[in-house]
Amino acid sequence: MRASCPATSTSRPQPPTPSSRTSGPAVGHFINAGVAKKAKEQAAEAAELGVAFDVTEGLASPVPWERAAALAVVAAQADVVPDELLEPTLQAVVAATAGMPQSRLGSQVDREALGALAALSERVPAGLVDEALAVFERLVDRPPGQVNVVDDEVRRGLFGLYRAHPSR
Repeated sequence: MRASCPATSTSRPQPPTPSSRTSGPAVGHFINAGVAKKAKEQAAEAAELGVAFDVTEGLASPVPWERAAALAVVAAQADVVPDELLEPTLQAVVAATAGMPQSRLGSQVDREALGALAALSERVPAGLVDEALAVFERLVDRPPGQVNVVDDEVRRGLFGLYRAHPSR
């Protein structure tokens, strides 16, 4: 197994529940298999308990379905990504918004990255605000009346950046 997803607790330890005992290895398996939806569900359950998974390896994967699933985990765990992993995670997320060559089947790296960036938008440090804004700006610039499938993520990301950095 490549992505083992070690768990780190960001709050007071909670007694393990049946699903949280196995979610770390399960998330790693879901990432390896490219099952972003299941990985995100398990990661969200763990985040509710204050448990974060280190998906650094998945974010750097050259395999698009693994990277997309790792990005989905980041989106689900935006509130519990440890501070020491926040900046490198954000840099990987911003880079992934450019996408990568892949089939149109399954989760797309660029769309999952945009969802992760939107979820992390209130935690973006001042030094990365311009990069995050540039990602959203290129998606906003289009002919009037043209709708984009990522409009909700763009809106959520811009509002989050504004809440965190109102002077920008």
